[in-house]
Amino acid sequence: MSNDDFLAGLPGSHKEDFITEALCWLLKHGFGDHFLDKLKTLDWRKEMPVITPPCRWTTQETHRLDSTMKRPDMVCRSNDGRRTALIFEHKVDTELAAGQLERYRRIACREFNQSAIVLITKRQSQLGQCPDCHLLWHQVYTWLSEWLDSSDAPSDFRFAARNFLHLLQKRGLGRMEKIEPHHLQAIPVARTAEARVVRLVNSAADDPSWASMSGRRPSRGRKLERTEGRCGLYLLGDGKPATWNPDLFVGVMVDGDNHGPETVNNEGPVACVVLDIDQRKHRDYRESDAYRASAEAILGLPLDDGWRVHENPNRWHPLTIYKPLAAVISDATTADDQADDFIVGVQGVAKAVLGLAEFSNLRDALAR
Repeated sequence: MSNDDFLAGLPGSHKEDFITEALCWLLKHGFGDHFLDKLKTLDWRKEMPVITPPCRWTTQETHRLDSTMKRPDMVCRSNDGRRTALIFEHKVDTELAAGQLERYRRIACREFNQSAIVLITKRQSQLGQCPDCHLLWHQVYTWLSEWLDSSDAPSDFRFAARNFLHLLQKRGLGRMEKIEPHHLQAIPVARTAEARVVRLVNSAADDPSWASMSGRRPSRGRKLERTEGRCGLYLLGDGKPATWNPDLFVGVMVDGDNHGPETVNNEGPVACVVLDIDQRKHRDYRESDAYRASAEAILGLPLDDGWRVHENPNRWHPLTIYKPLAAVISDATTADDQADDFIVGVQGVAKAVLGLAEFSNLRDALAR
């Protein structure tokens, strides 16, 4: 299940909690100093307290006030021993409760020598009360994007950060861009093209040649959906993560945000063969000799022109072998010919992976 699917079923306050926890994790793992530097550039109702890193970031702290318990969304404590802090309140789909920030200000005056209240909202109109500093979620989105582009953050952090940015964008909290008239004209064409991609893959999935590759009829995968960005079939399992030991997914990817590579979003859909690994194996499989040997063997495959291998920090889908779909079907003159060319292309790659002794060893290792 994607983050956005998960959030859709939650009440507004729980969505805010989910986003708050994700943001706090990013702040604690490298983004915090840049975030504080950017806060200094905003307009403050009073002077911003001096916050000395490394800071302590926490969420949902409980404070008693007037015989009830209050929980500010996030607190940033300075490391200078002066009991200096920033108290954050985050709003996405809900409004501030009456007097909410004033209650947090009373807590701050009691708990800290120096403090300030920071409010993050979706829209300027959600202000309503008087924080010491007010910023919008699209500013957080921009700051994190800029920092990622200029930092040397590790791959696991970058993956988490990219997914957080994607989540903000999907929730309408990201960067808003101007709509160009020619973009509007392209929407009907794009929808038609996506439907034809699904039909292409579904037609290919019905070909009897798949059974001879894996000794079983492959399982039809998800139809095209923006949360996953791919459609196709599973060669070795039934499409459920419990059968990803690993599984090989073959199909078309139209959105690289989840699986990568990001070039998919710039160059158009790709034919792909994706290695899928069950979450129960995520803790240590990347460091195993079996995985490293299999990854090196796949990276070293003598693939036909245009096929590339992408190693992804996403632990569910660590390796993607891909080629622009336009190049795979460029010589075809009919829809049937396109399906045939697609089958030949992805089956050639899948057969090469299935023929690796290292891949077989990896499946044996993960089955244990």
